[in-house]
Amino acid sequence: METFAENNSQIFDKIVTLRADLDVPIESFKNDYYIKDYYKINNLIPSIKEILEQKPKLLVIISHLGNPKGKYVDRLSLYPIKNYIALRLNKKIKFVSDYYPLVDLSTYRGILMLENIKFIPEEENIVKENTLGKFLSRFTDTYVNEAYNYCSDNLTSITKIESEHRLAGKLLRKELNKNDSIKDLPGLKILNGNL
Repeated sequence: METFAENNSQIFDKIVTLRADLDVPIESFKNDYYIKDYYKINNLIPSIKEILEQKPKLLVIISHLGNPKGKYVDRLSLYPIKNYIALRLNKKIKFVSDYYPLVDLSTYRGILMLENIKFIPEEENIVKENTLGKFLSRFTDTYVNEAYNYCSDNLTSITKIESEHRLAGKLLRKELNKNDSIKDLPGLKILNGNL
């Protein structure tokens, strides 16, 4: 995986796909859903800003929430999270819920958040001819991974998006550096990439 270049050629005027970890607790109240813990989202904001400072043509944010097992579950929609991120960035974020396989994502500009990727069965049930991976790859010049907790998982949005550049985002770089500093401690074993 590459690191961010100083001349920002990996991001500038490119379609950047950011695989984020927005799997946060959600609670319901009177048929609405609210974010219970903002920690992961707040930590992601500097990563999004780092990408936006380099002026991509389009930033596509992909994530999941919970484990809907390939079906739409209203309480696991990323829509409330999209609203919170837009508020924190003070920017408009377009939200697309029914995008696969027919929506041409390249027609968008600015910031686009896709609905919960785990609503699509192919995210977890990877098949040989991975059409979801091919679909997302069509609209990705640069892939940025910020989903540290899922790096070892066999998910389409982690392992099957092909792009010219594959970058570790700000949070992932921080976690990898943390691992580098402790991996040589006597008796330490990292079992699945998570500490």
